[in-house]
Amino acid sequence: MGGFNGAVLLFKGDEVDPQDRYLLELTEAGFRTFHIPVLQFSFVNQASTYRTRHAFCLKLTCAIALRDKLWTALKSAYKYSGIILTSPRCVRAVEAVWSFKIYERWNERKVFVVGPSTSRAVKDSLHLTTEGEETGSSEALAILIRKSLNIEQGSTVKPLPLLYPCSSLADTDNFSDLPVERIVAYETADCVDLRSVEQVAKERIVCAFFSPSGVRAVVRELHKRGLTKFLAVAIGSTTAQASKQKDWIQQLPDGPALANEGHSPDEVCEKPSPTALKSAIKKLSSR
Repeated sequence: MGGFNGAVLLFKGDEVDPQDRYLLELTEAGFRTFHIPVLQFSFVNQASTYRTRHAFCLKLTCAIALRDKLWTALKSAYKYSGIILTSPRCVRAVEAVWSFKIYERWNERKVFVVGPSTSRAVKDSLHLTTEGEETGSSEALAILIRKSLNIEQGSTVKPLPLLYPCSSLADTDNFSDLPVERIVAYETADCVDLRSVEQVAKERIVCAFFSPSGVRAVVRELHKRGLTKFLAVAIGSTTAQASKQKDWIQQLPDGPALANEGHSPDEVCEKPSPTALKSAIKKLSSR
């Protein structure tokens, strides 16, 4: 494993998955690897039960309104040139209000996705064909969309907008140069439990960040525990950019000092794959 003597922390998702492909491949390669969930999700198109009648009614009213907004958009496929789905979770949100009639309306529209897992979810749940399976980031997908829809930079001719169901924490810069209609499909909140990190606190640590929201959630918690010296690998350029942003770094104790403690990415994986991450860690281990 290239002489690396330490721990690799995978900060991703909302639950520990023993079959996570990153965890399995890195462990098989000899790296001591931990999968640590960083976020919790709730679909805004599903009502949840509250103890008091007033709270339940308020939550139910909001949930129905948000559900209806997504449902209304989906049944009006003629208004859009296509739909953008960036994760399996977005697909699940759409599936919650999906029907055969909606399927018929979207069957001839373009469905753009980020990565193979999202593409597979669309095919399995929505039974639609996709474009973008080979892309690994929003930036790469945006380039593909422009080519697919023949959108030229600076052109005054604009196609119909793209429907973009997304997280409440989705980066507002995503697809900012494309005509998109954003609809929040699920809420995202920080949920970081770093108790398992304490057992490796004195070791050399490589932190792998998979999303901008994960960066924002984790770095604060690491700092609170005095873990400011670690090597960071960002999955994708958007995540890398988030780790460099000073606006949220300066909100932390000792603010800008964090930037000098190695919180800018030491390596960036342009492709979201275990092999790319493994290569990045091996590069770091040789330093």
